[in-house]
Amino acid sequence: MILKVVPVGASLVPLKHSPPKQAARYIGRVYDAKIGGWPASKDPESINSDTARSTLVIKLAKRVQSGDLMPADEATAKALNVPFSPVEWQDGVWVKAQPKTQPRSSKAAHGGTD
Repeated sequence: MILKVVPVGASLVPLKHSPPKQAARYIGRVYDAKIGGWPASKDPESINSDTARSTLVIKLAKRVQSGDLMPADEATAKALNVPFSPVEWQDGVWVKAQPKTQPRSSKAAHGGTD
C-alpha cells in the first residue's frame, strides 16, 4: 500500500530512509536553492508501506498525531489509524480543506422564495 502524507505549516520531518551520503530530505518538501529552504511540494509524499520498515510507518503515525504531518487521503488515515480530514494545496502550503458551500439561488439572494 502507498501511504500519502503532507507536511503541516513549516514542519520539517526528516525522511530517515534516504540513502547515506545524500543531501537531507524532508517529507513532502523539496529544496529550493533560490530561497535557500524547503518549501512544501505540491505533491503528497508517497511511501510504499510494503517495502518501508514497519518502524517508519509507526513514526509516520506519531508525526500525524503530533500535528507535523497530515494524511493526504482516507486510505492513509485508515492505515495509520488516525482521523481523516481532506487537505488542499493553498498559497504554497497544505491546509485542511474548507467545506464547500452550496451557492444560493438568485431568488433567495434577492429576498424571494424558492
